[in-house]
Amino acid sequence: MSAGQKSDLAETQRQLIEPCPVIEGKTWLRHKSDSQAGLIDLRLLSGKFSVEEIAREINELFLPSQPINKRMRRVLDHIEHLQHGDTKGNILGVTPHGLKLKEIQGKWCFVAN
Repeated sequence: MSAGQKSDLAETQRQLIEPCPVIEGKTWLRHKSDSQAGLIDLRLLSGKFSVEEIAREINELFLPSQPINKRMRRVLDHIEHLQHGDTKGNILGVTPHGLKLKEIQGKWCFVAN
C-alpha cells in the first residue's frame, strides 16, 4: 500500500488526458505494476471494468485462487484506499490518496475533477 501524496489528484487528472501510467515498474500512484494494487489502478484508469471483472482478472493472475466475493472485497478496499484511506492504513497513519472515483453503468473510473 502506498501513501497518498498531494500531487496524486493532479497526476491522476493528467493520466486521464495523456496516459503513461507505468514508469519503472510502478503506477503513477507508486503501486508496483505487477501487483494486485497496480492492476486495479490500471483498470480503474481505463474506466472499462466492473469490480467483478477486475476481481476475476486478479483471480486468474494471482495465486492462490480465492472465492470471487473475497477478490471483489479486495478491489472495493483498494477503491476505498484511493479515495479515503482504509482502516488498516488509517490506523498505521498512511495518508489516503484523496482521489475521486465513481461507478458509471457498472464500470468504475476516476473522476476528472
